[in-house]
Amino acid sequence: SPEGRPLERRFYPAVIQSQARLTYSQVRRAVLESDPEEQERLREILPMLQEAEGLARVLLKRRQERGSLDFDLPEPEVLINLRDRTEDIRPKMRHFGHQIIEEFMLAANEAVSEFLRELGVYFLYRIHPEPDPEKLKALFELLKHTELGPHLPKEWDTKGLQVLLQQARGTEMEFLVNRLALRSMMQAKYSPVNEGHFGLASECYAHFTSPIRRYADLVVHRALKGALGPQGAPHAPLKRLKKTADQLNARERTAMDAEREIVRRLTILFLEHRLGGTFTGGVVSSLADFGFWVELKEVMAEGMVRLSSLSDDYYHYFQERHELVGQRTGRTFRLGQEVRVRLVEVNLSRQEVTLELE
Repeated sequence: SPEGRPLERRFYPAVIQSQARLTYSQVRRAVLESDPEEQERLREILPMLQEAEGLARVLLKRRQERGSLDFDLPEPEVLINLRDRTEDIRPKMRHFGHQIIEEFMLAANEAVSEFLRELGVYFLYRIHPEPDPEKLKALFELLKHTELGPHLPKEWDTKGLQVLLQQARGTEMEFLVNRLALRSMMQAKYSPVNEGHFGLASECYAHFTSPIRRYADLVVHRALKGALGPQGAPHAPLKRLKKTADQLNARERTAMDAEREIVRRLTILFLEHRLGGTFTGGVVSSLADFGFWVELKEVMAEGMVRLSSLSDDYYHYFQERHELVGQRTGRTFRLGQEVRVRLVEVNLSRQEVTLELE
């Protein structure tokens, strides 16, 4: 419909006949930036791309209206040269060209999962439980002592969380709010029992299509193929699906931990060659009674400033306010505060980065 509501769905065995191979950069230049040269190169498929962009924006608006949460957290992109040395670590560029694919993928996932659910077929849902109310309360309590404090929503619930993310968008607090809110969320996982997907505000969701093919997708593909066959969908034993889901969830967590550790190690190896360097885009991301952590936006790394390196005053840590305050000068460090720091030490074995204030 014009409002982005699915009116009809069709499923059938098919073979994709690719008409073009595009990159996200090409789509950005041709559709989002209206570059004449790129538009000429893509003139045969440009009308389709422009229509796709319009539809994606409609789908995104509908998803946001129903309560979907969009965490705009940049992912680190590691650039490695021909000698296998890290050249740079920077935020991966995202634009609406990526979102076009994302919206169509989400729509396809919902259509397939709803179809199979209506048939009573057992398959693997992708579920995301609602956050623990205590964790949400702790998040809002934490943000009360930031510059967002006076503008926080009155209701500290899931609707309030969506308002919070909207309020932070485009401000200096956006990065920190997204990071802290994401930490308060439950982990998404696979399950043969549908519990809905909180983050997407979806009542029925599964991984049918994805940028990288996963085994969970294959389980859903098999269920759909069976449902379209002459005999109807065979019922996979629920106990076996539960075992499969448990194994996939465990493997997913292991893969995520491995990826994070590799990125941390590559980051430290990269920073080894920048000792003594100054970083201006640092944001205080966490505090303790012995120092505070700073997120370096320029290189997507986190390091610690120890209080022992601050010689201008003696600092007290006020846990309830999440602040470090100088006893004599009243100098204060709080969440979300921007600081200028110098890199003084890295330790690969401990995966630690030590910073000092400039």
